[in-house]
This record gives sequence, C-alpha cells and structure tokens, in this order.
Amino acid sequence: VKKVIDFSVMLNCPDINSSTGYQPAGRDGKEAWEDVKKCYREVVRYAAERDAWINIEYEPGKYGPGGLFIANAKDTLKMIEDVGEGNLGVNLDIGHSVVCGENPVEVIKTFAEKGLLRHVHLEDIKDNIHFHEVPGDGDIDFQPIFKAMQEVNYQGSVTLELYSLWDRDPADAAIRSHQYLMSNFGEFFEV
Repeated sequence: VKKVIDFSVMLNCPDINSSTGYQPAGRDGKEAWEDVKKCYREVVRYAAERDAWINIEYEPGKYGPGGLFIANAKDTLKMIEDVGEGNLGVNLDIGHSVVCGENPVEVIKTFAEKGLLRHVHLEDIKDNIHFHEVPGDGDIDFQPIFKAMQEVNYQGSVTLELYSLWDRDPADAAIRSHQYLMSNFGEFFEV
C-alpha cells in the first residue's frame, strides 16, 4: 500500500481507495478489527506525510462469501473513528450501499457532513444482487443520489465501476453508461 501511495502521489492523484480484505479463518472479529485498525493507522500516517488520503470502500456481505471485513457504512464510520487520523475517508460505492439495504442519499449526507466523502463509485443494481450493471439497467433511482451530491456540494470524482462486465463488452458498457448518464443527469456532470 505504501508503494501505491508513492505512485499515486507521483501521479498527483492524492486519493487512494482501499478495501479491508476478508476476515481470516480462525480469527475472531474483535482480533481482526484490531489488525485492520493497526494497518490503517500505519498507511494513513504514511499517506499524511505525503498529503494523500486513504479512502475505505466497503463491500456488502460482512464475513460472508464475497463480502469484505468492512461491509457497510456503519462499520466504515466506526473504523474511521477508531483509527482516529484526519486523512482517512470514504470511497462510497452507490451499488454497495443499495445492496447493504442502506439509503444512499442518507449515507452521502452522513459522510459529507463529517468531511469523509472523497470518491464515489457508480453502477446500477438489479433485484438487490451484487452485480455491477450499466446505469439504467437496474433498479437504482439516481435522481435523488445526484441531487444529494449536489446538495452537499460534492466536488470529488464519480467513477463508473462496471467490473462485473469487464469480460463481456466493455466498450458497449461504457457507451451505454455515458449515454444514459448524460441524457438523464447531464446537469450534474462537468464535461
């Protein structure tokens, strides 16, 4: 992670998105929490010396198949509080928030109010299944999400994350995503 931080700073990209990995077999949750907290403290301090931020991206399914150790907004906030460093933020994946059963509008507002919202991943979700769909192909109503980002004056990046579709037709996914987002929400994006 320190090498990634150095590379990121060299590229003038001061936000490094991270995830926590899975809970190791044979380790209880409290012990794993302390390990993750210790690791974040070390890399966050290293990043702070280089004017960079580390951002947690949570993944649905805590302790279960496909889920990461930090699996929802509540645990993300608790980890940030426990680490206690000023340059630990959030990469909010809207689809993950939806799959977790959260209200992404409230999550956006909560993270922004605390000065933690640093990056947003965007994809659609269908039938509450954690599979990243092209925006417009799923069930997410993006209007209140973009409105919330506007209301909190979010100035960071919004990145499409369509890794579920990488091996199918990535050019088609990119073109359809762009067309849908610009035709429906173009006023929210700088071009």
